[in-house]
Amino acid sequence: MIRIDISGLNDGQREIEINYPVEKVEGMFDEFFGEIEIDGIVKKTGNRFAISIGLYCKANLICDISAEEFTEEIETTLDLAFVANTERFYINKNVEKDQDPEKYIHDDDNYIDITEEVVEQLAVSLPMKRVAPAYRGKDFSDLHPEISADKADENRDEEDKPVDERWSKLKNLKLN
Repeated sequence: MIRIDISGLNDGQREIEINYPVEKVEGMFDEFFGEIEIDGIVKKTGNRFAISIGLYCKANLICDISAEEFTEEIETTLDLAFVANTERFYINKNVEKDQDPEKYIHDDDNYIDITEEVVEQLAVSLPMKRVAPAYRGKDFSDLHPEISADKADENRDEEDKPVDERWSKLKNLKLN
């Protein structure tokens, strides 16, 4: 459980640094390994807490082009706001999560649990297109000319074939 200690915190801001092992985080994606590094600021104003942190973690990914494994450092930021209000804390337990935008903690809490938010933010920060550094910025035809040449020959052969008159009008159809 990733916790930020707020016991005895006076109004103002405080810098935080946390290193937490990935294997101890419940619900963490299998791609991540090592430690989650968290650094940022906790700002307290009255019974409100604003948390602004940077998240850093390494991930083992498989390249979409070459199918080889590579390591990528995932970096992202996370901004959270909490209100210490015991009454609203208990009311919100019975309310759907997305109905109330504020997150409430108990007045007596000594820490704020940010595990769920950290896991979600790191998960959405994983790249959709996973390309190893050796292949970034290169065309597929440059990496695999033998496949690209075969495809070009097939396309030329298809263009040389006579077109059935019933389908000829579809050739002028533009999809975009």
